[in-house]
Amino acid sequence: MELRQLVKEVPYLLETRGDMSVEIAALCSNSREKTENGIFFCFAGAHFDAHQYASQAVQNGCVALVVERFLDDVNVPQVLVSNGRAAMARICEAFFDHPERKMRFVGITGTKGKTTTALLTAAIMTEAGLPCAYIGSNGVDIAGQHEGQHDRREAHPVQQDHARPD
Repeated sequence: MELRQLVKEVPYLLETRGDMSVEIAALCSNSREKTENGIFFCFAGAHFDAHQYASQAVQNGCVALVVERFLDDVNVPQVLVSNGRAAMARICEAFFDHPERKMRFVGITGTKGKTTTALLTAAIMTEAGLPCAYIGSNGVDIAGQHEGQHDRREAHPVQQDHARPD
């Protein structure tokens, strides 16, 4: 998908630099990962600033950056946004063709009993023949397949899970 298509619905977009027709084939928030034709998300967190690792991400195959400040020392297209984490969520939605628009969500909040309530709800839905997925502190369960603990995941693996056909 072209970079310009990925960012056209991002409300946090401030400015772009470089060739917006570059093809994006992967999403990346870890500069150490080998990512062919990827887009790397740069934003400052509590413990580190991903802008410092943009060059490493480009060396590992990223061909574009989403940044909260332009980087003059990196020669790939850059998309300047006001909120990197929020922009990443929107770009991930677009990359996976908006899976969130094709399903219903149930959110469970509270102090105690969230996991039990979620698991019971998922069991009832599954027994009724309704497709169901569960994402929580004890892992991810999609169509009866459980994957390890994934509490607080980044937007791209969550959207990728939502886009799964099962």
